[in-house]
Amino acid sequence: MDNQKWLTKKRIAAIVLMAVLVVIPAILATISILSYTIFAPEEVLMVESAELYGSKVWVCVRNTTTGTVFLASEYKNGTLVTHTKTLSVPPRGRARFMLSGAYAPGDQVKLVTREGDQIIFEVQ
Repeated sequence: MDNQKWLTKKRIAAIVLMAVLVVIPAILATISILSYTIFAPEEVLMVESAELYGSKVWVCVRNTTTGTVFLASEYKNGTLVTHTKTLSVPPRGRARFMLSGAYAPGDQVKLVTREGDQIIFEVQ
């Protein structure tokens, strides 16, 4: 009889151990996903340079985050120039590109990312 009790306890311990080995990683994975979603880094682009050549502006931006940032729209003096930009800036990287509109000194440029972050600068 003692042998049966011992086997029963051993089986229960094995079941508990398997449950713990499955449940704890699932809980940790859920917490990890939730914390990334809640505390995901905000997109931040910094304009390193904006150079006017004729009526075209070449811009160099730096991504200060650990995720890829996608530009979605370009505005000139508050008016939409283009909404289909497919430009991406790699994590901690830089991108250099020419704006779509025709610009002059004093024009205000606003670049908007897919997430809605805005970069505003004045053409010099």
